[in-house]
Amino acid sequence: THVVKGTLIRNVMDYGATGNGSTDDTAAINAAITAANGSSQKWVNFPSGTYKVSSSITVPAGVSLIAQNATITTSFATGDVFTLGDTCQMRGFSFATSVTRTSGACVLVTGAQVYLDHLTFSGNVFIGVQVGTTATKASLTRVSDVTFYTMTNSLTNAGGIFLCNVSDARVRNVTGTGSGATGQVDYGIRVWEGDTWFIDNVNMVRMGQIGR
Repeated sequence: THVVKGTLIRNVMDYGATGNGSTDDTAAINAAITAANGSSQKWVNFPSGTYKVSSSITVPAGVSLIAQNATITTSFATGDVFTLGDTCQMRGFSFATSVTRTSGACVLVTGAQVYLDHLTFSGNVFIGVQVGTTATKASLTRVSDVTFYTMTNSLTNAGGIFLCNVSDARVRNVTGTGSGATGQVDYGIRVWEGDTWFIDNVNMVRMGQIGR
C-alpha cells in the first residue's frame, strides 16, 4: 500500500469512533467510509485501538482501509464483517471476536483488483478471508503477510483463507496455528471454484488441510 504525499486520509476518530473496545464504533466507521467514497481521495485510517463492530460493513469500490495496530472485534455471530468491492485495499488490521462466529468471513472480497496485506486473525473467527462467493466471482486478488493465531473455531467449514470463486488469486506469506494437539480449525487454505491460483510460502500448523 502506497499513499502519495498530500493525500487526504479520513480518520475514523474524526467521525466518532472511540477505539476503546467497548463502545460500538460501527456507525462511525461507516460515516468515515461514506465520506471517503464521496471524495477523490478514498483513504480511511484507523489509529491504534480496538474497534467494536456490531454489524456488517460494505466498503465501496476504490476505498482503502489502513491501520496502525488497530484491532476489529466483532460482537455478532453471523454474516461477513467487511465486504470489499473493486480496487479496495485493506492493510494492518487484527481481527478478534467476543462471540463464537458461526458463519461469514472477517473480510469478504467480491470485486476485482483487491489487495489485502498484514492482517492477523485469532480466536473464534469463522473464516478469516473469503474471496468470491458461489454467486460472484472475484478476480485479480492479492493476499499477503497474513497470520492466524490460535484459531479455535471447531465448526465445520471454519478456516483461514477460502478461495471460493476467483480468477487469478495470489496468496503468499501466510502463517497459522490452530489450538489443541490436532487442531480444531477445518482448513488453513481452501480452494473451491475459479482458475489460476498462486499460493506461495505458507506455513500452517494444526489448521486442517490446504487444498480443495
